[in-house]
Amino acid sequence: MENCGQGNLHFTGETYIVRLKSLAKGKSRNMSNCAVDISLMGRTYSIACPKGQEQALQSVARQLEQQLEQIKVRTPTLSREDMVLMAALNIGHDLYVEQRKNKDYMQQMDERIRLLQHTLEQALVERSRRED
Repeated sequence: MENCGQGNLHFTGETYIVRLKSLAKGKSRNMSNCAVDISLMGRTYSIACPKGQEQALQSVARQLEQQLEQIKVRTPTLSREDMVLMAALNIGHDLYVEQRKNKDYMQQMDERIRLLQHTLEQALVERSRRED
């Protein structure tokens, strides 16, 4: 359920950071927020979210709920807080792995660009020598 206005928590769509509304009060960059209700572990939370980012927030909430359910099945004796901590660590690890992949890919692309630039420069030098 979506309601325009202020929610209890603030969601910044760019970085997926959730903050208490009292901390974000008066510091919001986007004045057109909508409240999106999400359910995690049987509790419903109303999250303030920039317009257009509602689906992203709901998708993140679904992934978090799946992660929490998997942890609950594997270790049913964990407290709610411990499950959330484990989910945060798992998600943090996934993010770390993806960031490393992205960094490695960017380094590979930088190297390919340097190689292409070098090859192009060599071809231009050879062409200018032939024209002389």
